[in-house]
Amino acid sequence: MTARSPKKDSEISVKELGERMGEMMEEFRAVREELREGFKEQGRKMREEIEDLRREFREPGLENKDKDFWEGLKKEDVLVMLETWIGEKGWERIRGRLPKGYEWGVQMAKKKNKKGRAIGGMIMGIRKGLKEKGTAIEVEREGWIVGKVRTGGENWNIIGVYAKKEGMEEIVQELGDRMEKKEEGRYTIIGGDFNARTGQEGGRIEEEEGGGLGEGRRSKDKKVDKEGRLLVRSLEERGWEIFNGNVRGDEEGEFTFTGGRGGTVIDYIIGEGEVREKIVSMVVGERIDSDHHPLEIEVRRGEEEEGRRGGWKKRRRGVWNEEGTKRFREKIGEVEEKEEELNKEWEEMETRITEAIKEVEEELGNKKGKVGWWDEECREAKKETRRKLRDWRKKRGEASAYKERRKEVKEICKRKKEEENQRWERKVEEARREAEVWEIVNRERRQRRGIEEGIEEEEWKEHFMKLLGGVEGRVYTAILAERIREEIEGKRMVPHNQTGFRKGMGTIDNIYVLNYMVNRRLEKKGGKLIACFVDLKAAFDSVDRGILIKAMRERGIREGLVRRTEEMLRETKSRVRGGNELGEVFWTGRGVRQGCPLSPILFNVLLADLEEEMGRVKWGGIRLGGKRVYTLAYADDIVLIAEDEDQMRSLIERLEGYLGRKRLELNVGKTKIMRFRKGGGRDSKRKWRWEGKELEEVREFRYLGYVFQRNGGQEAQIRERIKKAAAVMGKVWGIGKRRFGKDWGKRLWLFDRLVWTVLSYGAEIWGWREREGMERMEERYIRWVLGADVRTPWYLVREELQREKLRGRAGMRAWRFEKKLEEGGGSELARAAWEELKEREREGKAGSDWERERGKFFEDRGVGLKEVEKMRGDGDEWFLKLFEGDRETQRRERWERIEKSEYNKWYKWIKGEGIPGYLKKGWGESRWGRVARYRLGNEIGESRYWEAEEKKKCRLCENKEETWEHVWEECRRWNSGKGSWQEAVGWVLDEEGRGEEWMLELEGERRSGKGDLEELKEGSGEDGRGKGGGG
Repeated sequence: MTARSPKKDSEISVKELGERMGEMMEEFRAVREELREGFKEQGRKMREEIEDLRREFREPGLENKDKDFWEGLKKEDVLVMLETWIGEKGWERIRGRLPKGYEWGVQMAKKKNKKGRAIGGMIMGIRKGLKEKGTAIEVEREGWIVGKVRTGGENWNIIGVYAKKEGMEEIVQELGDRMEKKEEGRYTIIGGDFNARTGQEGGRIEEEEGGGLGEGRRSKDKKVDKEGRLLVRSLEERGWEIFNGNVRGDEEGEFTFTGGRGGTVIDYIIGEGEVREKIVSMVVGERIDSDHHPLEIEVRRGEEEEGRRGGWKKRRRGVWNEEGTKRFREKIGEVEEKEEELNKEWEEMETRITEAIKEVEEELGNKKGKVGWWDEECREAKKETRRKLRDWRKKRGEASAYKERRKEVKEICKRKKEEENQRWERKVEEARREAEVWEIVNRERRQRRGIEEGIEEEEWKEHFMKLLGGVEGRVYTAILAERIREEIEGKRMVPHNQTGFRKGMGTIDNIYVLNYMVNRRLEKKGGKLIACFVDLKAAFDSVDRGILIKAMRERGIREGLVRRTEEMLRETKSRVRGGNELGEVFWTGRGVRQGCPLSPILFNVLLADLEEEMGRVKWGGIRLGGKRVYTLAYADDIVLIAEDEDQMRSLIERLEGYLGRKRLELNVGKTKIMRFRKGGGRDSKRKWRWEGKELEEVREFRYLGYVFQRNGGQEAQIRERIKKAAAVMGKVWGIGKRRFGKDWGKRLWLFDRLVWTVLSYGAEIWGWREREGMERMEERYIRWVLGADVRTPWYLVREELQREKLRGRAGMRAWRFEKKLEEGGGSELARAAWEELKEREREGKAGSDWERERGKFFEDRGVGLKEVEKMRGDGDEWFLKLFEGDRETQRRERWERIEKSEYNKWYKWIKGEGIPGYLKKGWGESRWGRVARYRLGNEIGESRYWEAEEKKKCRLCENKEETWEHVWEECRRWNSGKGSWQEAVGWVLDEEGRGEEWMLELEGERRSGKGDLEELKEGSGEDGRGKGGGG
């Protein structure tokens, strides 16, 4: 063996040298990357320091503002300044510069660290004489400043807010609490820097003249960020609005912040709809003292006239109130429907209408004065009473005669008011649709239209015929429409996919079918469904009458009916309105009449062959009930459906040719594509085109008032319903207070009749499970009724009023719709979907999320799907038993919470069966509200267990925690001989309200340091306008 000697450096191989060089390069790269990151971090810190310095010089706070700034403040009645950067020393320096004649409140800026300058800070100024007596500007809660103003006989809460991005959730929680408070006779307006971008969301929800719902607002900032979505959701749930881009003066939604990175809208004024109606104008100011521009708002004072100005005034053109309309109907009599005398019948009826209008006007038209319950009887009674008063003063009569007559007048007025309320209640009972609810709400809010000068008799005729429920239509077109409807239904001339304006069918039929198809497809792995929601441009106005008449003959409609239709269309006249100007009458050669009962039937006939045309090529559509369905239609609301993208493109091509032959035009901007699919992963949008123009693909779409979302869920529809119902609820609450001051039961009835009507649309689909947002909404309304604090737990307020959750009545709606389908009602496609759904349940294949919701609804009530199938024959009786069982379940749920409640440990001992006695005594709102708040735990500090110790201290002695034991034993014992303090508390919170006097005295001591029982009693009058009301 020979030993090897170690290699010398010169002997290192090229390969080893390369490896060493590689290692060195890797080390070099790591060091370079580390240095690069270090430089980046240093650069970032330097940029932040420079930006802080730049901001400090650009926005130096209030101390360095010039004279023009301070002078400019003097024109405002209320001022709110945010991010003032004013600490205690700074406040002392600027106090002398503030405009004179104001009362000021300040929230000091605070330092984050020991070094550096204070940041934040808020100042509010209220012109002297406007601040509500006995109140102070509230500055305790950081980021909030609150002032109470009284002007024009009205009380206002003016609230300034500054929201930091990192604390947005806390701000929204506080905002929600403030929005939920309902204080009688008080308006609340909130404004400030919300640091949230909301795009064009958060605008008004209100019925428009055309029957649609106006919503949204304009904004130059189109982006919506996370904080903005959080803010908008909170506003929508409570029926509040953003006023930016939503009121006069800021119609375009001007930028409120113009910093170095461009313009945004992050500063807002918000409030309820009734506050918006008080706004004269809102302007984003042009001051350049800060990157945030001032929001300047002017509100209408209470005593100012709210009527319209300009070229509008009241003018009598007949009598069209309830009495006048009733007399008119009596005078025109009944219409005999004899087909052979149709033309002659119309001529006779036209004469009778003219004569009836004249007669009713002569009989009732000379009665001037108030509207509503105030009529001739009230007027004459009041006149007679004045005469009695004059006789007594001149010693020509007795005082007793005057007093007796005055008493009679009060009784007459009371009776008339009750009668008018009963008439109004009947209208409420008849409301079945959202548009009808808005009509009632808007009429009650006195948004009456003025009468335009120069209006022609022909237009008045059209207007009043419409008011009278379509008298003209009943005379001629409604009879003709009924003849054609009988013809096409009897001969099955309209296909199964068209449900528009057909007897026994409605929008829910199509919604039910589409929802079922979508969920059935999505339960499969990778399953999807493509829908094209078609919008036709001016559909009714664009109808080619020649093509329509040809279609009627091709479908086999009797020639006599075709000819009469042709004659009626030939007589169509139109006018164009521009602002307040009305154009000349002109004859139209296209279209069918808007608002005519015959028009939708004719349109159905025109498009009766759409399904046939789409099915000529056997590609596309969805199989249902043994058939392939290509379209769903409700008059001109059309949906194309397919299983994949290629099939949908084929359907769109076929539709292009079809509409061309019908001479109808598709609205490219409003026609949308939705690809229903599961999963939240990224999925690039496809390109969809119509005659070379691109169609938009969306994730949500409102079809027939129901919001469909891409994953087939119901959450978007629930949000939409809550948003619209919340807008109605705030207005309904005010109506209830005015009409039913002492009747809390009627106020709940208004919720059931009006708010629930809006909230429940589509419950036939989504009603199979509890919807927490909807339940919270009703609980908010119950708190308003009881005058309870916004933090009162739901289980307490529901138990106090024995109010069940909405989930029961929603489930009943869903059950009854399917029962109707079971009995042969509804559309053919809806029945096919229902039969297929039952078959899938029997085979255990009902696996979509929506189908599982249906199954769980019954399982939670102890019934399996197979048992449900057997019980269907028992009708509503079986389901009502199920409903009663759910009531008992809810009661158990409430009492499980009550037993463990930290908020109110006393309630389980004081609550008896049923509605408490104090609510049955006919008391005013302030009285029942006071007793309710004590019983529910709102008025004793121990209920606020989550608060800091300082905030729970007794409001009398300010030393110890405010518990029942402390208040009774140590701070304010009432010598009533009630035994132990526990027994006394039970007596105070008694169901009959016997502790009310003690509550009154305690409130008096809290306010003034001594009992002021007589003043509080006076403020608790039976009219419900006492000082003790409110949450």
